[in-house]
Amino acid sequence: MNPETGHPSYLELDRAVLGLDSPGLREHLACCERCRAHVERARLAPPMPTWVRELRAPPPARPWWAPQPWLLVPAFAVAAAFVGLLLVFPNTPPPTENPYIGVKGAPVITVYIKHGEQVEPWDGRSPILPGDRLRLHVSAAGYRHILVGTRAEDSRWVPLYDAPLESTDLLLPTSWRVDASGGEREELLIIFSQAAVAEEELDELAAREPQDDALWTTRLVLPKEAVP
Repeated sequence: MNPETGHPSYLELDRAVLGLDSPGLREHLACCERCRAHVERARLAPPMPTWVRELRAPPPARPWWAPQPWLLVPAFAVAAAFVGLLLVFPNTPPPTENPYIGVKGAPVITVYIKHGEQVEPWDGRSPILPGDRLRLHVSAAGYRHILVGTRAEDSRWVPLYDAPLESTDLLLPTSWRVDASGGEREELLIIFSQAAVAEEELDELAAREPQDDALWTTRLVLPKEAVP
């Protein structure tokens, strides 16, 4: 509880979103319309922007699953356990009632998983499989730049996607295919910022995860199931 406002902190409200609330927090939500509205908004999947349907991997004549040659360069350069190909999903992922949403009181992140032809949001617990493709929908809450990183084989954090944000509500135009190597989990480092962040800063930012007006940093850990 925040003693200055009499309301629970964003961290406590995040626990309510994930079903980890305490009896005291449930009592507060029952009588506080403001906090209850925050939790209810966070439980809803963010709406998909209408222009997402126009995203295609050029040229249109190529099959959607065919990799573009220029997209293969960053994947091989990173050589991380996580990245295979950079692809674009053909359609907007369907909304759902129970997505995994990273909530810290500012940006919101939804992870979509494409397994075969099925696309659904990650629930925060289920393991991903080699060959699955991951894509992020973000609500940036005023930040102007986003960087998505992963761990390379030497455990350094390296960027997968680094670009200005053209919209505060955005389905990133890039997806990543899960590799069969890399152990029992995959990690994503997500940094929202007002200006570009240098690659040399990633390890330090991942260690302390600052969340302020200039930078908002979080890490997602996705368990991975090996394919026999």
